Amino acid sequence: MVYIIIIVFRILNSLFIRTTYNPDEYWQSLEVAHKIVNKFGYLTWEWEPCVSLRSIIHPLIFTICYIIINFFKKIVKFFCKNNYQCLYHTNYYFIIPRLYQSIFAILTDIGTSKVAYSIFHKNYYARMETKIEDSDNKSKSNLKDSIFFKISFYQKICNKYKLDFVALFISLFSWYNFYTLCRTYAQTVENCINIWSIYFIIKSEELINGSYSDNQSLIIGIFLSSLSVLVRHSSVQFWLILYLTLIIFQIKDIINKGSKYSIFTIMKLLKICIVVVFITIPVMFYLDYLFYKKFTIPMINFVKFNLMGDPGQIYGSNSRLYYFTEMPIVTLLSYLPFMILGIIESFNLKNQIFKISQISTLITMILLSTTSHKEHRFIIPYFPILLITTSLGIYKLILEIHKLFKMDNNNCMGLLFSSISIFRIYLNNKYLLVTLLAQIIPAFFFTTIFQRGGESAIRYLSNLNLQKNGSIFFVSQCHMYPAYSFLNQDVKFGFFDCSPNINQSIKHKNMNEILWTHPNTTQLLEEIFVINPLLNTSYPSPYISSNITKLNTSNFDNCLNYRFNRKLSGELPKFFVINSYFNENLQEWLHKHNYKLIRRVFDSFFLETPIGLVFWSYLYIYEKI
Repeated sequence: MVYIIIIVFRILNSLFIRTTYNPDEYWQSLEVAHKIVNKFGYLTWEWEPCVSLRSIIHPLIFTICYIIINFFKKIVKFFCKNNYQCLYHTNYYFIIPRLYQSIFAILTDIGTSKVAYSIFHKNYYARMETKIEDSDNKSKSNLKDSIFFKISFYQKICNKYKLDFVALFISLFSWYNFYTLCRTYAQTVENCINIWSIYFIIKSEELINGSYSDNQSLIIGIFLSSLSVLVRHSSVQFWLILYLTLIIFQIKDIINKGSKYSIFTIMKLLKICIVVVFITIPVMFYLDYLFYKKFTIPMINFVKFNLMGDPGQIYGSNSRLYYFTEMPIVTLLSYLPFMILGIIESFNLKNQIFKISQISTLITMILLSTTSHKEHRFIIPYFPILLITTSLGIYKLILEIHKLFKMDNNNCMGLLFSSISIFRIYLNNKYLLVTLLAQIIPAFFFTTIFQRGGESAIRYLSNLNLQKNGSIFFVSQCHMYPAYSFLNQDVKFGFFDCSPNINQSIKHKNMNEILWTHPNTTQLLEEIFVINPLLNTSYPSPYISSNITKLNTSNFDNCLNYRFNRKLSGELPKFFVINSYFNENLQEWLHKHNYKLIRRVFDSFFLETPIGLVFWSYLYIYEKI
């Protein structure tokens, strides 16, 4: 029953999303997967063979979505007379990728619950529940006679679920989980893999003597951790810290206790790690070789790129304490007091692996704090650890209230009535209502309203019969919208490129910066689209083309230079999508070239751009008549 609720909840969650969080949910996963399957599309600068910062493994996970979509297309063409109406008005090519991603979200919720249960079931529950053994026997007998105790549903919940039920509840009702888990980020897939890896490592631990007797679980746990690193290379820091800390703990046991099990554990751990690495790394090398058409190691390229200075500052910078101040406040909101209580209570835990997971999360957050560019989503892979710690704080509060009302926690109605008591206490203080609203309102707002313009515009355009000679051009902040992965039509698609200047010794402006800082947008568009393209055949097209030849070289520093300070020339598009910041100034120019407004969509209350925040952002869709 609980699993069915989780599945239905996350499926609805995936269908509920109508906004953009960050461009990577399209351009580092779905757009790449679409291009692999359909042989047309666009790849961002990270995927240039001369840069090759990304491994192909994460996008490969989503190629199944476009294989399924193409299969549906064939079925529809066979059964439907009006192929276009059937294909593009069903919008299944929007739905399938996020439905597919919901599988990882479901597994994350279940994994979070299982880790909570594994951690606390024996060595936490037993210790805490002994503190409330002196419960009121009279209250117990009265509760047993209650009609509610005879209802099997309550009995099952009370007997089976304790801290794991609390962890599952806050995972499902976390606004940040609702906002992010069904988005196609590498971090969300890594999140799922991480929590299950931790679960299997915990499962392999024999709590009686500290050895790791379950070889199968340990192998699965280590294999999943290596898969996490393959999916997202920066995951390596978390897992290196975790395994090194685990070895240090075992060495400490050897020194202090002379434990033979600790020596055995270290040897077994090292052997399995070596075997798993020798199996998974060659697979990564081979897949990346097939994609880039040359031997390259994106993991090493990524490290080298980040050692060049501080390239992340291209995308903005934040305070060094960002992950310890703003991040927990924003992502946890009303859960924050319980997480603080959970951190305090964590010192009483005996489970070694979870303590090590908490230490690894803390050190990883410290390491992430050393870079200038920081985002909330960078903490997604470790968010279940924070939620489990939060659930520990909530469960501690429940046990304290049990003591207050002298109810036996092993008694079903004790748990039920203490929960009712908590409910009444929170209602009286109006705190429960605030707690729930603080999660529900942001979840609704950020998944349906904030930054919805990009997807809304593409969804609208995809329902038009664009055909192969159709063309779309965005005059807006780049990448804040999907492209071919949602359009699913081979049409000309263009925007002002925003590739970063990786050669920091030369000050280049990308095309997106030129757009936002240009004193006369009309003149800029006139230069690109109106001057006869036949007179400027040497200039690159402003549109993405599946046949375009990459102008990169083998020199890392200079291979992206062709994207900067270049002239563009091409024919006017069939559709312009224009941000409200430029719309008013372009009215005369658009009218002159026979463009008619066909749609206006709300985008965001504010939009980050190269010139700062733009408020009340709308997107205007124009069609050439």
